[in-house]
Amino acid sequence: MKNPRSLLKVLPFITLLAAPLASATVLDVRIDGSDAIFLAGRTDLTIPAASAPWTGPGDYTLRHGTPTPEEIQETLPPIFTVASGDVIRALDPVVGIISFGLGFDKASYGPSGSGVSGSNLSALGGISGYRGPKGALTGLFLTDAIPTSGAPATLNFDPSGIGAEFSVLNPGIGQVF
Repeated sequence: MKNPRSLLKVLPFITLLAAPLASATVLDVRIDGSDAIFLAGRTDLTIPAASAPWTGPGDYTLRHGTPTPEEIQETLPPIFTVASGDVIRALDPVVGIISFGLGFDKASYGPSGSGVSGSNLSALGGISGYRGPKGALTGLFLTDAIPTSGAPATLNFDPSGIGAEFSVLNPGIGQVF
């Protein structure tokens, strides 16, 4: 595995521990609600304005047929380098919320998302799908290559799958967790 990178989305502020525990490095990372996990590692795309449709190599996100007041332009998730054997741990407190609005859904979600199932997203451009709580903080590991095809299996974080209560998870390259 060459230079995996961790990419996270959804919440405004998270403190991460990234390194072997004996020599831990603490990173404070800002993640915006507009950070789109399926754009992770994509240096080959231009993100269109929120009022414009996606064009070019694939439709990377689904937008409304016409612009809505709460629709915002997607952004690239933050990137930081980790090495094989590093431990990535979100430390308390993880703060912030996300709301999907859409003029109807006024609910807002913290780092655990809706706490139940609610999202079932298909794989896209070499990145696995996501199945689990709506609005949850997500991440993935990538190599330096642009993810293009051959997405790994989707992990199921619904109660009927592996759930969201575990102490260790070993996702593969390109597998959303």
